Amino acid sequence: MVGASGRLGSRLVAACADRGVPVVLTATRTTWEDVPGTPPTVVIDASRGAVLPLTAAYCQRAGAALIACASDLDSEGIDAARALSAQVPVVQATNLSIGHWLQNRLTRSAASIMRRLPDPPVASVLERHTAAKRDRPSASARALAATWETASGVGEVTEVVSYRAGLAVSEHTLDLTFPCETVSLRHDVRDLGAAVFGALAAADWAHDAPVGFYLINDLFDRLLVEESP
Repeated sequence: MVGASGRLGSRLVAACADRGVPVVLTATRTTWEDVPGTPPTVVIDASRGAVLPLTAAYCQRAGAALIACASDLDSEGIDAARALSAQVPVVQATNLSIGHWLQNRLTRSAASIMRRLPDPPVASVLERHTAAKRDRPSASARALAATWETASGVGEVTEVVSYRAGLAVSEHTLDLTFPCETVSLRHDVRDLGAAVFGALAAADWAHDAPVGFYLINDLFDRLLVEESP
């Protein structure tokens, strides 16, 4: 677990302990601690985006799969993740919650219908995080806007608005505005526990997955829809 002392990383370490999942490497901003002779098979990076190239280099040496959870990845971090994916499975997880995946899936479904209308709705995205959130708009908000734009084919989202205030953790809303009505798809997260299932499901899948680069929403599509009984 890289970023093990952070809000998300510490929560995931505790969840692993509760579920009997061994954590054989923890890394913070200043230290890397591992269990000698027990290299990890999957590394979850829950730190800042600037750390990802270092994590990718470690995964390359260890032959470990990577779950990249930082929301502020820059081009260097994305390039490092994609380069690593030629050797091991890499999952880019902009948002680990099932609610975020479901919101994006509903957005794709709505878009497929709306593009058939003579007057498609005007789309906008509003997101809120606490004041501690550094990047804006958030990666989740940008991803939601991109989902609508790609699936609808009716033009760009008119506004992606963010503000930093309030209680933990976040809200993301897609508004679809018609001439006389508005439909809102809202995802509200009140606890970082929402990330636990997604993180552990992605790590379990990546443990013996084929080499390649995967997006978390595509992975959830596979695990929760395509492979469901």
